[in-house]
Amino acid sequence: AKGTYPEHLSDLKPAYLKQIPPDIFTGTPLLYQRTDEGYLLYSVGPNRIDDTGRTHLWPDPGDDPAIRMVLASTD
Repeated sequence: AKGTYPEHLSDLKPAYLKQIPPDIFTGTPLLYQRTDEGYLLYSVGPNRIDDTGRTHLWPDPGDDPAIRMVLASTD
């Protein structure tokens, strides 16, 4: 609606979200990082350690289930 992703996930309350979805491993809100390309939304995963959104596919792997969204190019 504003043409950019929010700076903080909490910026979506209450217009778009009633509450921030909880991380199923900790019960705390999911983690969110706005990036130059879009955003990263993730859980700390079963090890309950914040691996900064790294999954098993990274060269320095973590176990964070993550969603990376990249803005489409307008070129």
